[in-house]
Amino acid sequence: MKISEKREQIIRMLDQSENDRSTKYVLANDLFHLGLSMYSANNSIDSIIYSSFNSSILDETIAFHPEQICALRAIEGHKAVVISASTSFGKTYCIFEYIARHKPKTVVLIVPTLALSREYYVILLKTKAIFFQDYHIHLNIEDDIIYDFSQMNIFILTHEKATSRTNLSLLPRIDFLVVDEVYKLDIKNDDDRTLIFNVAYFLLAKKSEKYVLLAPFISGIKNRELLEKEPFFFSSQYSPVLNDIEIVDVKIDDANIDEVNNRFDKTDKILYDNCKDENTLVYFPSPSNIEDYVRKIVNKKKDIELSRDEKEFLKWAENEFDSQWSVCIALKKGYLVNHGKMAVGVRNYLLSLFNSDNSNKHILLCTSTLIEGVNTAAKNLIIVKAAKKSMVRGALPFKSFDFYNLSGRTGRLNKFYVGRTFYIKSQNDSDYKKEDAAVEISFEITEKTDDIYMQLNSSCQNENINTKLRECGLTIDDFVNKIGTPMRFSTFEKLNENYSNHREALIKSLESKNVFESYKIVTNLVALDNDPRQYGVIKKIVDSKHRKVKDILNEIKDFQSLKNKSIDEKIAIIVNIRNNYLEHSFLQRCKVLKMLLEKKEKNFLAAQKVEIFFIRPIEEMYYLNVPYKKMLKSIGIYDNDIDTITNFIGTDYKDMKELKERLLQNYKNFHLLISFISKYAINSII
Repeated sequence: MKISEKREQIIRMLDQSENDRSTKYVLANDLFHLGLSMYSANNSIDSIIYSSFNSSILDETIAFHPEQICALRAIEGHKAVVISASTSFGKTYCIFEYIARHKPKTVVLIVPTLALSREYYVILLKTKAIFFQDYHIHLNIEDDIIYDFSQMNIFILTHEKATSRTNLSLLPRIDFLVVDEVYKLDIKNDDDRTLIFNVAYFLLAKKSEKYVLLAPFISGIKNRELLEKEPFFFSSQYSPVLNDIEIVDVKIDDANIDEVNNRFDKTDKILYDNCKDENTLVYFPSPSNIEDYVRKIVNKKKDIELSRDEKEFLKWAENEFDSQWSVCIALKKGYLVNHGKMAVGVRNYLLSLFNSDNSNKHILLCTSTLIEGVNTAAKNLIIVKAAKKSMVRGALPFKSFDFYNLSGRTGRLNKFYVGRTFYIKSQNDSDYKKEDAAVEISFEITEKTDDIYMQLNSSCQNENINTKLRECGLTIDDFVNKIGTPMRFSTFEKLNENYSNHREALIKSLESKNVFESYKIVTNLVALDNDPRQYGVIKKIVDSKHRKVKDILNEIKDFQSLKNKSIDEKIAIIVNIRNNYLEHSFLQRCKVLKMLLEKKEKNFLAAQKVEIFFIRPIEEMYYLNVPYKKMLKSIGIYDNDIDTITNFIGTDYKDMKELKERLLQNYKNFHLLISFISKYAINSII
């Protein structure tokens, strides 16, 4: 019998044991010799000796398993490393252990999402704060803050925040760089965010003495030798937990008339028959599918008793959003919701309930947003449909990588030895094999696409691109350095084409100071893949800045573009525009419009109006030029609480540790004046 098979056998024995503590004692020697030292603990002489040499600095009760030790040695022994391992391997723990052991002076941690950023700074500021007390912690790089690089600093940045050449120039050198979820660097020619991620990696890696790239199971990186300091590839199939897959058949007729209802009924039955009182993720392809499930299935359940905190959250959420929002309805029934069109603070709070040992909320309805590196404590997973975007029309079927990356979210060290995935499968759905999941990826940075070449060299070998830029009165330098975060030339081309089509109407509206008409034209012009009809919603959000979603909802309920939308869809539109689209895509594209008006038209009056009507209000709305307020927003403080808190804590703090101290000292003075979700965000770090 192979070691992996024996290891699986013994993990199943722990899972099936009525008393896992006594089982660990009996099986201590076998557990140790199979590399499961985290379970043998102090139950055998060998394990005690092993733990004494391989215990964690961050937690002396934890001994690293042999594969983690190999990963740590790879980091210590190489200038650059790729670590490919399962979700339950403990990759992130290895990173923080390395920092605690070796104390690199300037550390930069790049994450793909704000949710993962939060996991990192909670470790640094609260759960393991004593081990990082020598570090100044930052969530942004600001050109108007003077950083002391003679001291120790850790920067936690999303990749959008790591591509400003002006701000990156403030970093003289990086001693230790970590880029998480690097499969997102895989080349996608139609995706601006992939370009952003690749450029961020390149700019930071050149400044780094040592860097580590983290990934779920990938088989390799093409052209690895072309990357900065060719990275050593460390791959491990080791996992201290198991993930079982169970196929659940669902009958779908040829017309697919009852597909959604059949899948919903099957999901409800699995939850009742197989997952009662066990932490269970229920995966849906889209937020609208979650809403449908809540209204068709969950709403029929009985209300349950909520804790005091949960009642306070529910009262706030109903007042901020709407009592008929599916998130509120679900919570009353004991179900939690997590998807990308919810406010980040709301998602963080509900996820904390799911992960808490003290909560009786065991079911989390989620989309693919949750699989991007965020840790969950789940025994079970139900895949309602193995696809993205839609349950029926427009669905994007999973690849094996997606399927096993998602199923890897089940199981938890010392808690759920065997995670289970229930795959609801029709005759039209794919079969997935684990051997197909580990794919070789190709970073765009090594493919030297036109976009990459322009961004990194401020020049272009493609004469067609050069010609089109000259026709716009632009240089490559204008395109690369004056827009902001990197933009694909194909995106710019679409914008320029739309600009040409709307040019006369746009200039007329700007010069006549017809703000509403300008919003209508600009919103349509820059929409590209977004709904171009939402100009009224965007203007309301910008005008009202930090007012309640519910108030904006009441003001836009009669808009023609929203006539057939549900409450959830309307809330999702507002939240998505306010929490993502305006600050990033919309603002960046408005800067392109301003540049076209200046360079192509030489119309500086119209360009100034774009600055006044669009760019400046959005920058003010997101505190883009006010570092101390941006810091509060970065930790999840709700927008309309930021000014209140600032009145008590002042404005002269320069890093997260100083902010934490101010919050701690003044919390009793303002906690009754702020929202539940802001109190939750603060309590997660103080």
